[in-house]
Amino acid sequence: MKFALFFLRKAAKLAMALGVLAFCTTVVEAQNSFHVFPQFADGRFNDGTYYRMALNILPWLDTDPANCSLNLYGMKATFEGGSSVSVFPINIPAGGFAAPRTTGQQQFQGGYGTLSCDVRVYATAVYTYHAANGAKIGEATVLSSEEVFWFTRFIVDHRDGARLGVAIANDTDMQHTYKISATVNGAVRTNQFVVPAGKNVGKFIDELIQFPSGTVTWLEIEALDQSYFYGVGLRFTGGVFTTIPIQN
Repeated sequence: MKFALFFLRKAAKLAMALGVLAFCTTVVEAQNSFHVFPQFADGRFNDGTYYRMALNILPWLDTDPANCSLNLYGMKATFEGGSSVSVFPINIPAGGFAAPRTTGQQQFQGGYGTLSCDVRVYATAVYTYHAANGAKIGEATVLSSEEVFWFTRFIVDHRDGARLGVAIANDTDMQHTYKISATVNGAVRTNQFVVPAGKNVGKFIDELIQFPSGTVTWLEIEALDQSYFYGVGLRFTGGVFTTIPIQN
């Protein structure tokens, strides 16, 4: 399944302006001058299906111009009208916005991205999954992640054929090891994985811990050295997928 390939190949706060509609968090948290998108993806698989990524950036105040830089780690991407890059400057005039989008034409690459601006901005990253003929199969917003202080907990719901994946971004200059724990049939199961410096790791949870079909339980991820990290969950059910915010 191509959704699995998205994670196996290594493989965001949502806010919209025109009256601000905020999901998952408060308006204050949804705008910032620095955003981390723990999962970024672009490109084609061998069967022709492909992912594209789009950024939506809006300065907090319409009187503010914004000078931003998108930095990709572990990958490059080609944006419409540009070349394949890992650093993409984005300049927004006062009263304006930006919505750059990748082409999805390269061989698939996955990593994570940071957006740095000289003013506070609202920012979301939307990725879409397409059939070889260009038809859109699925779409989800990858939330800009808050910095998580060494551990987080959330619900795993694998009912009705769903699978939960998680992407952890290590935006530091040191390798870190993470422990994943879950209660399955009354017993706590654990595993560990390593994320190199300046990289991300994306995996389905059931690749790390075995779950019986239809399991609903809690999951905890912690950095063994109590370091900060960024993350996002992605829940897939057939051709439908959505993001699961990781709580600080």
